[in-house]
Amino acid sequence: MNSVGNLALVNEKPACVLVVDDDSMLRTLIRVKLSKSGYSVLEAEQGQQAIEMFNQEQPDIVLMDANMPGMNGFEATAAIKQTEKGTNIPILMVSGLEDDESVDRAFSVGATEYITKPICWPLLMHRLANICAAITTETKIIQAKLDADRANQSKSEFLANMSHELRTPMHAILSFATMGLEKYQTAPAEKINRYFSRIDESGNRLLLLLNDLLDLSKLEAGAMGMNIACHDMAETVEMVRAELSGLISARKIQLAIQTPTVVTSAEYDCDKIFQVIRNLLSNAIKFTSEGKSIFVEFSDTHIEIDQRTVVALKLSVVDQGVGIPENELVQVFDKFVQSSKTKTGAGGTGLGLAISKQIIECHNGQIYAENNEYGGVSFHFVIPLKQKFGN
Repeated sequence: MNSVGNLALVNEKPACVLVVDDDSMLRTLIRVKLSKSGYSVLEAEQGQQAIEMFNQEQPDIVLMDANMPGMNGFEATAAIKQTEKGTNIPILMVSGLEDDESVDRAFSVGATEYITKPICWPLLMHRLANICAAITTETKIIQAKLDADRANQSKSEFLANMSHELRTPMHAILSFATMGLEKYQTAPAEKINRYFSRIDESGNRLLLLLNDLLDLSKLEAGAMGMNIACHDMAETVEMVRAELSGLISARKIQLAIQTPTVVTSAEYDCDKIFQVIRNLLSNAIKFTSEGKSIFVEFSDTHIEIDQRTVVALKLSVVDQGVGIPENELVQVFDKFVQSSKTKTGAGGTGLGLAISKQIIECHNGQIYAENNEYGGVSFHFVIPLKQKFGN
């Protein structure tokens, strides 16, 4: 493919050009030249057929002959531009007419470009390449705006949710502290103890939320220190299981931890990876129904780091929960996003997975999610066995 052909793309796909001309030999010549340059080509021999083919095939660009029997190119261009899908379609008009009136008429009916016959092929190819580049740029701008709008909406939802999450324990602390101050001389010791217990519970909840926010801020700023040493991932999983055993029992969920058949010793920050595993298991427990199971599995694999392949360890948390819509499997790791299936009901701030992603990336690893055969979701993270890579 030549240098111009490399530009025959719209949004990383071969651009599709609808060639409209009543001259079959010229259509064939155009098709051959465009195909050699990487374009996908459709053909129509008159105006009405062009409109029908446009509505049916949705090409990226229309190359329209001005003079054709029946419906001419000016009329066909106007008709295409009047359709909802044709409003922004680039139409390059090819004409044997060079007078000012014809040029003005072409642009007045919606033509994007105007070139004359006989066709100057380098000029045509460069015009098409410029159109492709413009389409791609416009698409990127539109997508960037949509992404920004979604990010702002997600951020607003996050801040509203976080405000609620922070205020709830704070109100509880203030309320029980006030009651304690008012009644400490008259209330029985049992009631005062209950006030302190609720204050302690709410304070710990508030501290966890603040720690999450601080952790995420430090990780994103690269200010979170890492204490890398050799640890056994199976032992780390057991520590998390022990911490969450009460919650697992209360939810009446079965946690099945696979007996490792691969090497589970790796170099990592034990506290940080503990936090990742706890986040993944906590989510699995939260969204798995009573009587269902959660599985933790180990496997060996490889990972690409700095253009070299290194041995890695993969940990998977597989649940039988509510699952995640396919189009949200990547977004759930964003710091202001929760799955549409989990952002109501069971609650949460949506920070856990964002923090987990940052931690795993700090370990030169990868984390991802996929829906599984049980109807739930499987979270996997992969980290290299060694964090220092020799020559």
